[in-house]
Amino acid sequence: MQTNEINVAFAADENYVQPMSVAITSILKNASKSDILSFYILCNNVSELSKSKLLQLKKIKNFKMQFIDIDEEILKSFLIYDGSHITRTCYYRLQLPNLLPDLDKILYLDCDLIIKKSLKNLFNTDIEQCYIAGVEDIGCTFLFRFPQSNNWYNFLPIVNSGVLLMNLKKWREADIWNKAKTLVLSGGGSYHLDQEIINRLCHEKCLLLDMSWNVQDSFYRNNLIVKSNPNVNTIKKTAQKPKILHYTTWIKPWVDVTMPMAREWWYYNKFSSIPLKMTNSQKLRFWFARYGKIFSVIIHDNKFIIKILGIKFSSSLKK
Repeated sequence: MQTNEINVAFAADENYVQPMSVAITSILKNASKSDILSFYILCNNVSELSKSKLLQLKKIKNFKMQFIDIDEEILKSFLIYDGSHITRTCYYRLQLPNLLPDLDKILYLDCDLIIKKSLKNLFNTDIEQCYIAGVEDIGCTFLFRFPQSNNWYNFLPIVNSGVLLMNLKKWREADIWNKAKTLVLSGGGSYHLDQEIINRLCHEKCLLLDMSWNVQDSFYRNNLIVKSNPNVNTIKKTAQKPKILHYTTWIKPWVDVTMPMAREWWYYNKFSSIPLKMTNSQKLRFWFARYGKIFSVIIHDNKFIIKILGIKFSSSLKK
């Protein structure tokens, strides 16, 4: 059954409110007029000021927003990596079926992404007989090839948990939350945290989505991860027209302005109610990353050389 109502969940602490605001901004900027959006923010220690600023995004398009505070004490047995950019907020999504008992379906999104199309078609994907729908994590497919990493990759494909269409009704029926807690106690999640848990419990009833709905930044690196993937041609094709751009590694566009597709993130950042400003150093790197192929400056052998569109202009430096 098709619907204009789209339920979207995010999870964030105060440190990730800003990137989340950019993700929500991109949803609103690209939504269809008929889209009726409801956001469910799973949060921990998010300030009232940040919450009020998120609500200011209604100036772009109206929406409903509910903040759901999470008690992390429940998750104290769930592993996180010391020094990692990933925190226990990654596990919040596992509780969605119980936190939202009146909803049967939701789209979970990580904060480190931008959406370039209306989410209506994605949300209306039929997953009545499935637990989840998602896009292959091509990095995990690559790791599958290494026997020492194969402690839970006994099936393919592995779905990336950052864009996840969830059948909450099926999760409740299968008691996925309690199964997740049991899996954690037996060492599950020690390799790939929430993504491992979700895939191990849901892979038998998983629908693969078109890759354009979760174009990971590794799609653009043209390295072994891409070249060795059986779907290499599809990866290269969808990278040209992404519907969702996902900055999946510890490298983020608000830190490294020269990373693949960083310019897309900074575009939507301008319209956010919590815009981030580039430092002077970032501006310089951003500028050279964008125009370096047509313009460059070199100092060599006491000469100042400017190259524009392949044409060199040089001048001797004064001693």
